[in-house]
Amino acid sequence: MIYIVYLLVVALLTLLDQLSKKAIVESIALNEKIVIIKDFFNITYVRNYGAGFSILQNARVFLSFVSIVAIVALCYLLYKTKKNQLYEIISYLFIISGALGNLIDRI
Repeated sequence: MIYIVYLLVVALLTLLDQLSKKAIVESIALNEKIVIIKDFFNITYVRNYGAGFSILQNARVFLSFVSIVAIVALCYLLYKTKKNQLYEIISYLFIISGALGNLIDRI
């Protein structure tokens, strides 16, 4: 039963990830910056076809494979985590959702 809750949380977080990306693409121009908190927090629309800091540009198949491996490994870790370790569970759910969102973007 608890795994259904985990699945629903991952689905919700992944949906929010995709909706926020869609909102950015539809509302601001490429390389445009929106100031949220002056001198602290901005949203800038950029495109990155690689991994962090644009490494492995256009390595879509490899990065998709890495995402799948990471999702499977994190699901295993989530399965092995004791149910009373709430912060660890929440962390895994967020990381799985982020990896799934990145995989969707690459596909």
